[in-house]
Amino acid sequence: MGFYNSVPNDPLITLIVDSELHSRQRLSRLLREIAPEFTGIAEAKNDAEALSKIERFSPNLIFVAAPVSPYLKQALTTGTAAHIPKVTVCKSFEEANGCVEAMGGYYLQKPVDAQHLRDLLDAICSARGSWHLVTNGVGNGLVHSNGNGFANGHHNGNGHSNGNGCQSTWLNRLVVRKQGRFKLLPVDKVIWFGTEFRLVYAYTEKRRYPIDLGLDQLEKRLDPSHFARVHRSAIVNASRIKEIVPTQGGRCKIILDDPQQRVLPLSASRAKPIKALMAERSAMD
Repeated sequence: MGFYNSVPNDPLITLIVDSELHSRQRLSRLLREIAPEFTGIAEAKNDAEALSKIERFSPNLIFVAAPVSPYLKQALTTGTAAHIPKVTVCKSFEEANGCVEAMGGYYLQKPVDAQHLRDLLDAICSARGSWHLVTNGVGNGLVHSNGNGFANGHHNGNGHSNGNGCQSTWLNRLVVRKQGRFKLLPVDKVIWFGTEFRLVYAYTEKRRYPIDLGLDQLEKRLDPSHFARVHRSAIVNASRIKEIVPTQGGRCKIILDDPQQRVLPLSASRAKPIKALMAERSAMD
């Protein structure tokens, strides 16, 4: 069944509907590790179980694997579960396009990526302001706007839309690995992002964490008033820049305010915007 830790005071419950056991187990594990707001997770391997557990638990969110039978699709879109937000989990968007449309426009691709899952949960919650708005009978409203600035499109949690809208929220939490498990890391705890042997790491006061996002992706998704690309191999938290020091040949280097007093190169093409950002932040202090 996969249900755990049901809390009597306003619990948040999600239901995973998937005939593939390993897929259900993976998604359930990810939710336990990176979605602490959900205090209960139920699983269903077929239509009958899904409808029974919807009636029993009244979930706040439903993950349903494609393909979806016509019977279950009708029950999820026109029955008592019609107001509950749903995420289609599919092997490819092209194969499940009709299902994604019917379920409201949110989807995740198998195997589910942890960062995409966390971003998608934040987007759905943002569409309502609170998960508990679902229990108050608020419609899903996902066809026209999916809550992350994407109008008339679909959202799969990776910060991009295949509709014609644009992104309006910045990345605020990273999914990182620690001792074989996923955990959430607030981006404001990151001093800088750097690459080593083609891997990207988020550096904090105490340690570094490998992450799945590339620097180009991070540059697009981090708030530019707080994070800046200083070199092709580094992005820094502007609040942790201690000093910009000129070097020979008219170049500059950045000294970070961290325990190691790390020094990073500052590309000539990026020096002017970085100095402008620092001046702007100083004026605000």
